[in-house]
Parts: sequence; structure tokens; C-alpha cells
Amino acid sequence: MEVGLTGGETNSQLPFENTTTATAPLAPTKVVAALDATKVTVTWQSAPDATTFAVLRSTQKGTGYQTLVGAALIPKEQTSFDDTTVEAEKTYYYVVTATNPSGTSPYSAEVTAIGPTTPTPAATKAPSAPTGVKATATGTQITVQWQSAGDATTFAIMRGEQAGAEKPLDGANQIPKDKTSYTDAKVEPGKSYFYVMTATNSVGTSPNSEEKSATVPAAGTDAAPAPSTPPPTQPVAPAPAKPKN
Repeated sequence: MEVGLTGGETNSQLPFENTTTATAPLAPTKVVAALDATKVTVTWQSAPDATTFAVLRSTQKGTGYQTLVGAALIPKEQTSFDDTTVEAEKTYYYVVTATNPSGTSPYSAEVTAIGPTTPTPAATKAPSAPTGVKATATGTQITVQWQSAGDATTFAIMRGEQAGAEKPLDGANQIPKDKTSYTDAKVEPGKSYFYVMTATNSVGTSPNSEEKSATVPAAGTDAAPAPSTPPPTQPVAPAPAKPKN
């Protein structure tokens, strides 16, 4: 006998709502990992059949994923996670999974991010004078070379036509720190030029480097001399025969 309910309905006639998902969710999509200052933010697209998400990380491509602390049961309404445990200039590989009562999805597509760049320590004093300075004349130009200095941000070259009388060289007063040579093409044949250098950073400018000089070859001295032609060999006349007695 069926028990009557409101309106003469029986319990066999009431609709039944099944709230259990029959299958595990699909892997999360549109996963992105991006460096944001000192953290990596992982984002993904929400999945309607998921109840929670998890973010996993590895330092090896394609293997060794471990669930990040605090990222094992991310609510379905949340679609991002900040990884604040990254180290400077280290590469990380991320995947995301989705879970519901029926199980856990496969890994999402792997994404990569690199930890923040190690900041360059601020200079506390002006750089030392550049070292290893050389000046070499080649053809109609002079090349000035020097050794890089780790505490410098720019270099400057000064030139003069007399020793100790150098002035700033046009176009060579803010040479980037990663360059270690400069070609001076504004020179004249047969003249000697004297060079000194300075290094600069946020604190100040170094003393002058050791002075170096080079002389541009005079016009025409680069041409190789024409080979000399020896005079033609003269035939030697035979000695006269001695008369017979």
C-alpha cells in the first residue's frame, strides 16, 4: 500500500534529483603561469563539474609534480593561485587538476614560469678607473679597448692631440657597460692622439685611466712598396785564347 501525500500524490510520483556527478571532471583549460614581482600567479578557466582545484609544481619538465602548500583544495569559484615560494631565476613547471566526488581529472597542460631576477646591489662608491686600456691605429682610424668593470654603468673616453690635454670625445661619453671597445674614426693621417677613460655609476665617476696614445699612419704609408726589378744580366764575353808558341 502506497502512502498518500499532498494532492493525492504517492511517493512513487515525486521527482528524484540526483546531485552526484557520474564522472570525474575534465582537466582544467587555459592555464597560465606569470611572474608578478616576487611571486608566480597561476590562473585557469573554471570547470562546471569541478568542486575543487589543485595546483602542482615541479622543477623538472613533465615529471615530479608536488601539490603546493595551500593549493590542494581550492574552491571551484577560485581560478587563480599565487605561488610565493619561488626562488630568484629558477624555472618552475605547473599543472592544475580538478576534483569532484567521482574523482580527479588528469593534469592540465604544463605551463612554465621563471622566478624573479636577482636585483643588482646598489653601488656604494664610485667605480675604479678603467684598466687594460689600449689604443691601436689601423688604417684611418684608432680603436680604443679596455677591460669591463663590474661596478660601472657607463664609460667615457677623452682625447687630445697633446699628452695631458684630453677633452671629452664627441659620441663617447656614455658608452654602455657591456662594451669594451670604441672606434675613433675622426682622426687625421700622420697625427698622434692621446686617450684617457673614466667609468661612472650612480655614486660618481672614477679617476682617469692610464693615458694611451696612437699615431695614425701618414697618407700613402699603408701602400706596399713596389717590388724592385733587378737589372738584366749582361752576357759575359769569353776570355781571348792565348797565342800558341
